[in-house]
Amino acid sequence: WLARLEAGAGDGEEMAEALRRLRSAGKKTVAASLLELAAAEAQRAGAWPAAKRFLLEMLRLGIGDADECRAGLEDCVRHLRADRPSLDRVLSHYALKTARKPADAVAAVEAWLEYDIGGVFSMAGRGPGRVVEANWQLGVLRLDFEREKKVPVPIDAAPKYLTPLPRGHFLRRRLEQPDALRAEVHADPQG
Repeated sequence: WLARLEAGAGDGEEMAEALRRLRSAGKKTVAASLLELAAAEAQRAGAWPAAKRFLLEMLRLGIGDADECRAGLEDCVRHLRADRPSLDRVLSHYALKTARKPADAVAAVEAWLEYDIGGVFSMAGRGPGRVVEANWQLGVLRLDFEREKKVPVPIDAAPKYLTPLPRGHFLRRRLEQPDALRAEVHADPQG
């Protein structure tokens, strides 16, 4: 176990499965100690996905100091989603440190940050659009498309209807650089 920790926790799935098997074999005390050790080591090493998984499991099982686990979870989310413009506001709204159900709060925070303001997505029938507003109280995103503005999309429906467009994608360029794209098409119509 210690050798595996020193080699790196990865995403933590393999280690979490090993801990589940230990618990089901009746070794709950050993599993709890190893889980605490794995969480501390993952945080120290900056293995944020694994640390998040271990801390959530610790909270679920009631292992360790709940306040420290919640603070560690917030740190994990901050490191994993540091590039998101709404990070502080979303964390403030969902208050991981005081949430009754921290696993649900983390899932909600991650859902909102996945579809954060400024993100560019494609929607069938509407083309490319940019998230311009996020209303956490109502659970609604608003997107500006080429022909329609402020189109509401419920956050629960976003994974089904919105496809992320990476930088350089043709549809994203159609939204962000229409003149440059038009010039490329005119210069090489068959290209």
